Amino acid sequence: MNTDPSIEAAIRDAVEVEKRLEAKQVQVEIAKEDAEIEIERAKGIAEANNIINSSLTAEYLQHEVNTALLRFADNDGSIVVIPANMQGFEMILDSGALRRGNQ
Repeated sequence: MNTDPSIEAAIRDAVEVEKRLEAKQVQVEIAKEDAEIEIERAKGIAEANNIINSSLTAEYLQHEVNTALLRFADNDGSIVVIPANMQGFEMILDSGALRRGNQ
């Protein structure tokens, strides 16, 4: 028994369209899973940042400034200008705001 070639072509086309649709649905699911992974990663980073920020103290930040100044000083005779009385470091370390936050 022979079938009409146009019917066979229509069936093949319909099957091909169905397969492409299934492939797109799989791609959508993969994209959703990838997005969930990125959201969880971002939540982890945010939580880590919150932990770090809550543990920062004025004393620790001053220690970090001092460490940076020591590293600048150890540069084989190059010149480093440090403002008198550490003026200008308030942009980096606002000790008044930190003291208010620790009360």
